[in-house]
Amino acid sequence: MSEQRPVAIVTGAASNIGLACARRFAATHTVIMADIVEAAQQAADLPRAVAVRVNVGDFDSCLHLAAEARKHGPVAAVVHSAGITRPACSILDMSVAEWEDVIRINLTGAFLLAKACIPVMLETGGGAMTLFSSRAAKTGSPRWTHPGSAAEECGHFAYLGMSWTGTAETPPLPPAGQSGQTALWWRS
Repeated sequence: MSEQRPVAIVTGAASNIGLACARRFAATHTVIMADIVEAAQQAADLPRAVAVRVNVGDFDSCLHLAAEARKHGPVAAVVHSAGITRPACSILDMSVAEWEDVIRINLTGAFLLAKACIPVMLETGGGAMTLFSSRAAKTGSPRWTHPGSAAEECGHFAYLGMSWTGTAETPPLPPAGQSGQTALWWRS
């Protein structure tokens, strides 16, 4: 019987940063490649990778993702790199629906993913969650933003608060000799 590997869930895994993260985890983890689009071909190219279709803006979908991941072993890592953008326009020209879509996927999606996955990590020994954002979350500088990106940048700023709060709320590193740690991290 082969040794069970830790599981890494990567959202936005069908392309870009998410795909790069999945490739890195593939050497040491079973990778759950989660995306709203089909990631089966990308998963087939990696050892021990499974594609799961997920909408991070939907809590039931995030719960399904966590349950699917748990079937493959202890969940040790969650990387949230899924995100959307909209065509650049001013706040006055952005529709309420466009604003809500960006916030739902980019910010609420991180919350829903944490709410679904942190309990699974805790029950299997702990782990870490990384949220990808942009430099604008730290600086707020117009040179890091682009016109018409208000919803994206608000989401990035909110990541900071959620990360700080999440880190404070999740259990600390247990005493030596005991397993696991769960952390909610923000990473630029």
